[in-house]
Amino acid sequence: MRYEAEYIISARIDVAEIRNNLSRYYPSTPKKFLKALKKNIEILRDNPLLYPVYEWNPAYRKMPVLDFVVFYKVFDEKRTVEIHRVLYGARNVKAILDGTSDVSEDEELLEDNM
Repeated sequence: MRYEAEYIISARIDVAEIRNNLSRYYPSTPKKFLKALKKNIEILRDNPLLYPVYEWNPAYRKMPVLDFVVFYKVFDEKRTVEIHRVLYGARNVKAILDGTSDVSEDEELLEDNM
């Protein structure tokens, strides 16, 4: 039986921001990103333990999608995968997940690498 995939609000915001940022620089890239994200989430629904535990916070697992990293939690009892964050891989993801990130530095890095 497949797991359900649920995006919590922070992940929904992340995806919207990624889509908006990509569309400013590369008009065809948002579609490519969303297609890759959807494909990987489908794989995750069948194999939620496929990707490794995040070394800095073992409550999360991490799944790469293009230049981004999806952080998620698995709830076996509910057969649910909760998508918590979708972050650009070059960002200080540890600080973001810990809540200690300087957002302005991360935004500059994201824009510099787009």
